[in-house]
Amino acid sequence: MHLKSLLLGLATTFTAAPAFAQQTLETIGVPVDRGTGFQPAATELARDLQWLDGMILIIITAIVLFVTALLAYCIVRYNKRANPTPSSFTHNTPIEIAWTVGPILILV
Repeated sequence: MHLKSLLLGLATTFTAAPAFAQQTLETIGVPVDRGTGFQPAATELARDLQWLDGMILIIITAIVLFVTALLAYCIVRYNKRANPTPSSFTHNTPIEIAWTVGPILILV
């Protein structure tokens, strides 16, 4: 029984040796601690997709900053202290249609 365990241990050691030898080689595509972003692009299509991802990030950031600025402007401009008597109208159908259809056309 002891000989059997010894032989099994040696067989396991010899079969695992190539795997341990691979640990010293640099492997492309493995996770890296604190690594963010894409792997290095291997094709022109991958480079184009990574560029598109960065461009979409810039566009989304600009939209978020613009909407945040508009929201801050509305909060400051139309608060109770700056505007104690608000307008009395409640609905303006053409304006409501415009600000509903406008973003739809932009997205399409």
